[in-house]
Amino acid sequence: MTTTPAKKADRQAREAACRAAQYLAARVRPDGSIHAPCESRVLESALALRLLEAHEIGPNAQQLRAFLTAARRRSDASRLDMVLAAAALRLPVPEEAHLAEKITNGIDHFTAGRKRVLLETVLYAVGATGEVTPPPPEIFDAGDLQIWKQAEMTACKVILAHALGKHEEWIRQDDLRLLASLLRPDRIWEGHILVHLLVLSALHHFPGYQQQTRDGLTAILAAQRHDGGFTLCPDMNVTLTGLAATALAEADADQDLLQRMNNWIAARQDPTGGWVYSATTTQTDVETTAFVMEALHTVSPRTYSAQLRRGCTYLQRMQNPDGGVPNYQPSNPSETSITGETVTILSAQPRYTVPVQRAVYFIIDQQHADGGFALNWSASDTNVILRACHGMQNAITHGRLQPPLEQAARHAIHRSTAFLRNRQNPDGGWGQQPGQPSDPTSTAFALSTLGITHPDHDTAVRGATYLYNAQGPDGAFTAPPDTYSPRFIPIDFKPLPTIYALRALTHTLKALGEEAGVPLREECPPSFPPPDVPARPGRQDHSRRDRRDR
Repeated sequence: MTTTPAKKADRQAREAACRAAQYLAARVRPDGSIHAPCESRVLESALALRLLEAHEIGPNAQQLRAFLTAARRRSDASRLDMVLAAAALRLPVPEEAHLAEKITNGIDHFTAGRKRVLLETVLYAVGATGEVTPPPPEIFDAGDLQIWKQAEMTACKVILAHALGKHEEWIRQDDLRLLASLLRPDRIWEGHILVHLLVLSALHHFPGYQQQTRDGLTAILAAQRHDGGFTLCPDMNVTLTGLAATALAEADADQDLLQRMNNWIAARQDPTGGWVYSATTTQTDVETTAFVMEALHTVSPRTYSAQLRRGCTYLQRMQNPDGGVPNYQPSNPSETSITGETVTILSAQPRYTVPVQRAVYFIIDQQHADGGFALNWSASDTNVILRACHGMQNAITHGRLQPPLEQAARHAIHRSTAFLRNRQNPDGGWGQQPGQPSDPTSTAFALSTLGITHPDHDTAVRGATYLYNAQGPDGAFTAPPDTYSPRFIPIDFKPLPTIYALRALTHTLKALGEEAGVPLREECPPSFPPPDVPARPGRQDHSRRDRRDR
């Protein structure tokens, strides 16, 4: 009997989904959380090395040098990484002139000015450049942004004042006292290692703050990772546990496991009704809140009705007058991906019909003529398309849109899905941007979008085949970092590609006409090959691809 491509793809998608689900389930800890540490980065590591050398902390500095030496040799090292690593290691810097401007040039985003200041500050602090451009004074006022942003900008101001010889004009004693108040030996404020390093870099020039600097160095040494490097923050366990719980629930994972995961994330709801991405911070955000709420609603909306009700109130409160939703503070500019996540959640509740309609108008207005959207917190075009289309499709499915708006939303979804189909690579996958090599994360976003909205058998078959071939022997997927923090600097979480791929595979199974979900307890084998089993022929390692700097 001849096996059709669709049947073969269905079998492959089912096998890959089972293996991915088992991989994730095995990483759920007894308390129900998934440990999601941020991988080490050059940015924080370069800053840390200069500080440790200045204070003669030898053993830790030696580990850092080894990390940075290896990092600058990676095939996927960005221009920024190459410059920072070389400068921190006191090697010839490959490029320095106006690098911050070159990296941020062309970024049409409300954060672009502050990102340029941040990059110039870091480049100066690690010795990559001796020239800085005086920014406009108002750029340092960030009090209406996320909780750590004002501390970050104040530290940048102090460091740049030192570079420009503008101590008296720019620095107030209140600035130094604010920074000093954040340093303690037993913890890193808000768990934000980058801000902590910037604060240390700013204060260590001032003799009056030696004790606070010593306290801050004690805390930063405890944050050094096993590979010798440093990263942005210790983890994003709440965010990734919410994402993983939804993926496993859609794949019909064990109910006891799902209940454990959901009990853990439900217990971490903030009094505001939102959720924080990690226990190390007090800053709630819409993205994490939506991810957690989707998990709670998927598993048991009745059990978690109180948390969902408070979460919906939080999301509605975050909506801006333009109908869109920002991630951190309601006064910040609205963002398409965050708005789409909000619509996905609020559409399930009839009482939020009007906020949903306003949000859908915002999403439609943000769409480009080709069906794409501006990047938000992701390096992939397909990420924001998934979030926008998922939100609009949920609003349509739950009957929240009046006929003219529903027609406009359907047309917007059609444009986005056409965008995806037209940009599928010959190998069946998608890259972060059109013309870039395929990777599992970008492919997963695209396949999920098509599965939720406009299933296309040929596209789904090719995409599922790509994911099947890209999967590792342990069930995991690897991909270039997709998440930005701060924008537009990538940060890597190893479980994320597998979470996204699992959701895409279950949506693909639906698109191929099979029953919803993957019955793991009945169909998946009890174990999969051990880690030393060779990968399938043709499998590629996507973690070290060359990619365009953002």
